[in-house]
Amino acid sequence: MLPYPGRLSVFCFCTSSSFAFILFLQLIPIHSRFNVYENILWVFPLYYLILNLVLMIFLRGFALQIAIRASFLGMIFAAGIFIQLLATSTLQPFGWYMCFMSFFHFSEFLAIAATDHGNLSVKSFILNHSPAYNIAAVTSWVEFFTEWYFWPGLKLIRSASYIGILMCIGGEALRKAAIFTAAKNFNHIIQSEKKDDHVLVTHGVYSLCRHPSYVGWFYWSIGTQFQNSSAIFRRGMN
Repeated sequence: MLPYPGRLSVFCFCTSSSFAFILFLQLIPIHSRFNVYENILWVFPLYYLILNLVLMIFLRGFALQIAIRASFLGMIFAAGIFIQLLATSTLQPFGWYMCFMSFFHFSEFLAIAATDHGNLSVKSFILNHSPAYNIAAVTSWVEFFTEWYFWPGLKLIRSASYIGILMCIGGEALRKAAIFTAAKNFNHIIQSEKKDDHVLVTHGVYSLCRHPSYVGWFYWSIGTQFQNSSAIFRRGMN
């Protein structure tokens, strides 16, 4: 059975994303395109602020830290879906990117909760992975919006998005298969010393390559950039 931290993260991720959907359905007429730039920029931060205040009333300590992060990722996931479905064609790829990015970080925590509860911490979300990771992420955002503003036609190459989505799904699946196969032998932090209970894993996806978690993450990362270059559903530039 999934331990309490894992169940809490699932509850907060799903609840946060669901309430975000309900909020938007109430605020935005179903038959009209909403202005992403106005609504996303104020509705979601306000929603997240209120959500955090509610969480702080009912939770404390480690549970609160889990809930805040999982709820944040759920909110980003919901925002990504809305952008993908209702934004202009040139902005839609960033919605897919938000969905893949938020689910990846949420699922990293969930996978560790399911396989190695003893090493579970808020760092298992790997939201603050490393300065290099953060710089790479921010740089990709700057690149996207620079291209979106100056060369919007680059965001309408549908074949690139199809390739990117397949790479993200395949990379995510391979990485999670590696985590579940290695179980307690997996760690987000590179280990320099062998522990007594660590064993060399050679079965499952580890029989295909030595570092399947790195391979999966590598292709997932490249996939987010391919997918972020174009729109799946071309509705025209407006």
